[in-house]
Amino acid sequence: MAFLQERLISAQMPHLIDDSVDALGEVLGHLPLALGYAAAYMINEDEACSTYLARITSGKDRLGELLPGELDSEGYGHGVATALLLSLNAAQQAKPVGLAVPALHLAAYLAPTGHPEALWATPALTTYLSAFRKPHSVDTVADQATGVDAALARSVMRLLHRYALITVQSRGGPQAVRIHALTARAARETILEKDKPTVAMAAADALVELWPAEDHLNFPLVAVLRANADTIIGHADNLLWQSSGHRLIFLAGESHLRTGLHLTATTAFWERQTALAERCLGEEHPDTFTARANLADSYSRVGRTGQAIPIEESVLTDRERILGTNHPDTLTAREYLANSYQQAGRTDEAITLHERVVADRERILGTHHLDTLTGRSILAVSYQQAGRIDEAITLLEDALAHIERILGTHHPDTFIARANLAVSYQQAGRTDEAITLHERVVADRERILGTHHLDTLIARSILADGYRQAGRTDEAITLHENALADIERILGNDHPNTLIARANLADGYLQAGRIDDAIALEESVLSDIERILGNDHLDTLGARANLADGYLQAGRIDDAIALEESVLSDRERILGNDHLDTLSARANLAVSYYQAGRTDEAITLLELTLAGMRVPGAEHPNAAVIEEVLEGWRGERYLMWKAAGKDLRLSGLAC
Repeated sequence: MAFLQERLISAQMPHLIDDSVDALGEVLGHLPLALGYAAAYMINEDEACSTYLARITSGKDRLGELLPGELDSEGYGHGVATALLLSLNAAQQAKPVGLAVPALHLAAYLAPTGHPEALWATPALTTYLSAFRKPHSVDTVADQATGVDAALARSVMRLLHRYALITVQSRGGPQAVRIHALTARAARETILEKDKPTVAMAAADALVELWPAEDHLNFPLVAVLRANADTIIGHADNLLWQSSGHRLIFLAGESHLRTGLHLTATTAFWERQTALAERCLGEEHPDTFTARANLADSYSRVGRTGQAIPIEESVLTDRERILGTNHPDTLTAREYLANSYQQAGRTDEAITLHERVVADRERILGTHHLDTLTGRSILAVSYQQAGRIDEAITLLEDALAHIERILGTHHPDTFIARANLAVSYQQAGRTDEAITLHERVVADRERILGTHHLDTLIARSILADGYRQAGRTDEAITLHENALADIERILGNDHPNTLIARANLADGYLQAGRIDDAIALEESVLSDIERILGNDHLDTLGARANLADGYLQAGRIDDAIALEESVLSDRERILGNDHLDTLSARANLAVSYYQAGRTDEAITLLELTLAGMRVPGAEHPNAAVIEEVLEGWRGERYLMWKAAGKDLRLSGLAC
């Protein structure tokens, strides 16, 4: 009673309140949504409570046929349904006549959290409403045009608002227009089966027309569009996979992948859409290939590389067979497969594929096409992983200059190119240059993407590692701890990026002398990474090497040596004798041998390490340090052997 009195009195229509108000509340189940419908109807139709009550009760049987009880799965009750249909019927008869019902049907496919008012001006929506626009005797001559323009569509939107079927807030931003979830559910259940494809396609088309070409420039809008896309796709099911996959499916799915948020849900999304594509279009339709490629990409991003690679190999084979080896989609499929090979530690195979992609794109698209530049950047990352740092830096510096020119300095792809170059600088020992670039990447991502975007958190974690290498340990630990907490919250404890963040924090603890904290983290990381990625994954070998370093600093020499011997053997087998990571493993084992008093073995290993670092034209920046250490060890052995009266010429120290 208080609600109805306030609404009717504020509308300056207190005469509509009579002694039927209690009975009306009973019939409507005292539900706020139903009371809202009733108040709006009575105000618009100048109808008292008793008259409205009579209308509802007399219309129960007919309205029950429109919305049978077995469809009331949400439990919103007959009172809500009845009040809704009464209001909708009145709105349908009001000017512009005949458009309220189809308009509400379309709105019912959108997210209850709101959609932009601009959607009502899209060609897709006005075209959809035009099919229902017919001359009526109650219209003026000027209103009898059969088409619907943006102004008339907005009038329909305001009409639905007047009858409380939707709400419109002029300052609501991207979520200005909202529909209650129960209203939407009841409205959808009145749509005839034959009309559902038309409504779903119109809603999806309208959303696509609103989607910005550069969605990184307006994250609040894109987040709202993505929520609406999820709602439409969920309600439409297979309706958007009739003759092809609707563009909205790919826009929404790719946007989810780019955000890096809710990746498990994104994987479930692509599993569902791939199944629908295969069922509706067949396994060899191009859109089915794209859906499967996106599914594989989502698997790769959550660390399920073993599932991603077979799908990507299959997609590549099919695209080469159907589209040809030079089709852009074939080149993209090859690049995706190379990325997964790289993530799985199959570096040589990844480089071979990436080099082929770059060569093909240079030949087909030109050397400065954006896709060519992106391919070069990705190839450079493979070179980083293979220890070919100088080649990586050359590629990345050139790619960054052109990407900045084409996309601008604030595009997400520019951030990625800059971050990759910073990592190469870091690996080459150019620490100050690396930190300057990392700091810029973090600042740009915080400003453009937000402080809690996954890419921002990862950039912060990489910057922290740069601080650690530069000796800024306290700053590094603070950044690592904050980034790790957020990454764990977003990705979960088992995601590869989470494990990397924990390993980086352990490195910081180790450098700060917090040995026990470091070892506890490193043991946890190694256990998880062996379980998730397997014993031969490159990240697993890295985790083993990190734990060995912790053991060494804790004085557990035998434990350290056992791990380091295992790491060296595996890296020689997987990466080869001269890979940068193999050289690092050999040097670390040499240090442990030396600390264990096994000086001859230590010197032999360090000599092999130095020989591998002194490649003509590409000497490793640490080669001079290794040589200095080696000379010190040799000098100590000379003194020991001389004191023991041994013949130095028999030592076999030819170098």
